[in-house]
Amino acid sequence: MSFERKDVDPDEPDNHGRTPLSHAAGRGRDAVVEMVLSREDVNPNKLDNDGLVPLSHAAGHGRQEMVKMLLGRGDVNLTSQIISAEHRSRSLPGMDMKKW
Repeated sequence: MSFERKDVDPDEPDNHGRTPLSHAAGRGRDAVVEMVLSREDVNPNKLDNDGLVPLSHAAGHGRQEMVKMLLGRGDVNLTSQIISAEHRSRSLPGMDMKKW
């Protein structure tokens, strides 16, 4: 994949400001997320035009395992994450975000 190439910017946004990580996280594409997160130059806290980050997209689509994967990275800043109470209650029942 092109993300393995150092000349490819992993944070290059689309017209909506969404990065490849945001798209992959929201769609539950584990292999793509793992590949992108393996790069030290990726910003897992990059906001899109709606003020959402990859973690928001994962949570908003009920991707509990993806949320865990993103949080496992260590540099995901929860205080800057915008995960609405509506997304948490609708999409991640039983997942206590406070423990992260």
